[in-house]
Amino acid sequence: MNQKISDRLMESCPGTLLHAVPNGSYDPGTEVIVSFPGVHTFAWNLLHRSKLVKGISATCTFISDETHPGYGKHDKYEGGCHCDHIYGKRDEFGCSWYTIWMEKTRQAAQNSCKLIVVTTRDGSLPGKGQNAEIRFLEREGLRYSLMNIEDFASKLIEVLLGHEETRKILEVNPEKSHRISFYGSSDEAFSEGRVAIVSFPGVHGYGWNKLTEVSRAQEVSLATSCVFLPDEKNPDYGIHDQDEPGPCHCYHLYGEAKAWGCRWYTIWMKQTCKASLAGCKLVVVTKDDGSLGHSQEGEVRFLKSKAFPHERVSTAEFALMLLECQC
Repeated sequence: MNQKISDRLMESCPGTLLHAVPNGSYDPGTEVIVSFPGVHTFAWNLLHRSKLVKGISATCTFISDETHPGYGKHDKYEGGCHCDHIYGKRDEFGCSWYTIWMEKTRQAAQNSCKLIVVTTRDGSLPGKGQNAEIRFLEREGLRYSLMNIEDFASKLIEVLLGHEETRKILEVNPEKSHRISFYGSSDEAFSEGRVAIVSFPGVHGYGWNKLTEVSRAQEVSLATSCVFLPDEKNPDYGIHDQDEPGPCHCYHLYGEAKAWGCRWYTIWMKQTCKASLAGCKLVVVTKDDGSLGHSQEGEVRFLKSKAFPHERVSTAEFALMLLECQC
């Protein structure tokens, strides 16, 4: 289960690094990431933006655009600016980030923090910024430890999966599901390349609540075609549908007619087809052991019958997706 999460964190791919300017304090004796390879975009973004990453501090700095007053600002150094010794030329992003980084790194060192430099998997430092950071650490005589991205990924996973919020998502308790009608994401939410959860194990009640919450957010980052009709208050509850004369969908889903009916399945099929047509990345969330519920088995059979490409992820991987949405 954790291997797929680890592989994602270790991905080296181009992407948009999130703006990161450290503004916290550094508790004495804690571990602080003082240098990080920006090629590992997903791990960087999760480290700097997830509200659940506790116990791992960082002085790493990236000023992404004009919204920060330090963007494009050049701080004087030896007749020029820091860009000269970092990049060999004046850079449009400026070098104010380096001044901020030095100040925060000195603060962490003065607090007797354990300074950590994260490298790529082979131990290299690919960026000019990282190499400048190492030169500073050595020039200042600041002790630091090297940690490759694989070990960092393991450490981050341990923190994330041990967090109370993640444990609640992984908890098997269908009673925690909010008893509200849910018809999936709006048509506008289905767009090319966006992840769309098309099947979810209802036994993870809190996880279901988080899925509906994220998919209904004003800025949708995760869509879903999942449907839930909780009780008789919903007009579609208890309705039985079939594609052709004969037994309703309940029989291929459950082996018998159920009181809640199968109208939900008709609605789900339409929503899932919309997501596929829009070019969404269809994702099936399984139980922690990789198994599916009865309704889910029917949903996956439909996906296969339509030859819709889809990926299976565990509830732990789903929890990671939610963290990414909070970035």
